[in-house]
Amino acid sequence: MLFGAPVVHGLHLVLWALDEAAKSLDRDGRLRDLKAVFSRPILEGETAKLRIETDGSESKATIDGSKGEAAVIRFSWVPVEL
Repeated sequence: MLFGAPVVHGLHLVLWALDEAAKSLDRDGRLRDLKAVFSRPILEGETAKLRIETDGSESKATIDGSKGEAAVIRFSWVPVEL
């Protein structure tokens, strides 16, 4: 194993961030744009902390592991009328 232990897949981190950010939307939205940068792995069993900053339709999610920042995910939403 490249990192000496199983790691949490980056897609799982992205979906976690999107799910938590979507909970704070005041209306339904559609994902418009997403960019993720992974700087270090999160090992299986490691505690990860998610911080989300939102400004209008733009959000930034930062995921920290025990050794510091592991990922920064930026995304934006487009409102959807039902």
